[in-house]
This record gives sequence, structure tokens and C-alpha cells, in this order.
Amino acid sequence: MRGIRKDGMVFGNPEFVRYNAEATLDPMRIFVAFSHRLLHLTAHMNMFVPVLMTVAAMLWSQGQTSRGRRALQSAARFCAAF
Repeated sequence: MRGIRKDGMVFGNPEFVRYNAEATLDPMRIFVAFSHRLLHLTAHMNMFVPVLMTVAAMLWSQGQTSRGRRALQSAARFCAAF
């Protein structure tokens, strides 16, 4: 058979497979990785400032017309620059 190696294991060392494949499917690990990614998207290197500016512009532009759109566009350009 081609798929089975000389040691009789299809995927190689079972400890390696368990650590690298099965451990990543743990729900707690997925939650921690997502929260870490969210932290990097918002707070890392002061990126919370453009995020807060964008949210403020979006909330502020709900009652406005052209002026609010301009604020939203300028906040979007500012965030795109970073």
C-alpha cells in the first residue's frame, strides 16, 4: 500500500498529528485566537484611534446628510491609509 509508511502510521507520528491538527479544533483555543486577532486589529499600535473615529463617524452620520457622508468618507480614507 502506498499510504501506509514503513512504521505503519498513515499520518506519521501520532503525537505530532494530535498536537498540530486535533489541538487546534479546541473551542477555547478558537475563542482565544479570535480574541487575540481582534485585539491586534483594534488596539495594537494605537489602531483603536481610527477604529473609534470610524465608529463615531458612522454614528454621527446617521442624522446628517451630505456633511455626515463626508465625515464617513474622510474617516474611511484615514483608516485605509493605515
